[in-house]
Amino acid sequence: MSTPSTSNRKKTSPFWNYFTIKDSKAVCNLCGTSIAFKPGDTSHLCSHMKHKHKNVEILKYRTEETAPCIFCSKEFNAKTSMDRHFREYKCEIKNFYTTKGWSLAFTVAIAGEVVPTDTLLTFMNENEGKSMVYVVSKGENVTDWLYVGVTTAFDSRFRSHATQKFFVGYGKLRQAVLIKGISMEKSHSEGLLIMANKHLKNKNTEYRNILHCIKCGEDELVHEKVAFWHRQAVQYLIEKWPTLDWKIFNNNIQIKNTNQIIPTTIAEYTSCFNQISPKTRRMVNKRANGFYSP
Repeated sequence: MSTPSTSNRKKTSPFWNYFTIKDSKAVCNLCGTSIAFKPGDTSHLCSHMKHKHKNVEILKYRTEETAPCIFCSKEFNAKTSMDRHFREYKCEIKNFYTTKGWSLAFTVAIAGEVVPTDTLLTFMNENEGKSMVYVVSKGENVTDWLYVGVTTAFDSRFRSHATQKFFVGYGKLRQAVLIKGISMEKSHSEGLLIMANKHLKNKNTEYRNILHCIKCGEDELVHEKVAFWHRQAVQYLIEKWPTLDWKIFNNNIQIKNTNQIIPTTIAEYTSCFNQISPKTRRMVNKRANGFYSP
């Protein structure tokens, strides 16, 4: 009989739809073949299905973690498989961006092709709130765009950015509020903007937030609806860019000087030695006298 550890094991591979664990072995539901397996390894099950049941379509488990790809609508289970899926040749993410990293929608918008943004504005104004979407730029042009974020406290957010050295190395930047007075749920639409460039400082595409923000009907494809909303979002950004109330944002972070002079004389060594903490000074003395070894 199956043991509790095997019968209660969480099975996430789609191949488990066609096998039952019995006496510590996986029994094929289609032909009754018993197959030895290791926990977490379904390679033997996969091989059996491919050789013995070639015509069977492997159906995936429907779990709470299952989500459709925003670029091609293909569904996958594990959150950790997202990046792996994006690298697959079948994913349409390869056709979503240009060689420079900007999305095709952003590129055609920059070129002057205009689409109405009424649907997007209606969606944004459905519920009022205290959230705002802000942007950070390295220069005056929209192609100098560096970052987009969401907050309810604009000034404190940028103090936090400075403390965390988030923009260290960029020098003086420009900051502005793009959308304000919206609910937190609507502010999740920032993900539609993050999609505009693969090289923004944002670490991810806010994948889950996009899916949370955009609801699709049974007959709608996720990637088509996301592309529709993304096109309006970048159009709105480009139209608003020249009229935003830009302010200079100085990181106020002192970057370590890589051209620091290396002491070569006794006077220079003494000066450097006097600048270190007493604790470090004692440790240096112990090492010099042979009483301390790392």
